[in-house]
Amino acid sequence: MPKVDAVFVGTGDLFAAMLLAWTHHHPKDLKAACEKTVSVLHHVIKRTITYANKMAGPGKRPSPAQLELRMVQSKKDIEDPAIVVEATVL
Repeated sequence: MPKVDAVFVGTGDLFAAMLLAWTHHHPKDLKAACEKTVSVLHHVIKRTITYANKMAGPGKRPSPAQLELRMVQSKKDIEDPAIVVEATVL
């Protein structure tokens, strides 16, 4: 996963909510639930940082307000995330 040089508020809450939701949806497939959870986080953070950088302007760091998670705009990715990380069952 690429590192994003920013501080986001709410990612832990989003992770917990997504893991709960996806384990409910896939009660016998923790691998799928984890892949979807991490993928949702990836898509939301990517969308958020893209928006924040655009709003801040070239060469400027985004403000905390600009770094608020783009949840509404990420609705499709939250409901049906494209898998970006494949988990390995140990």
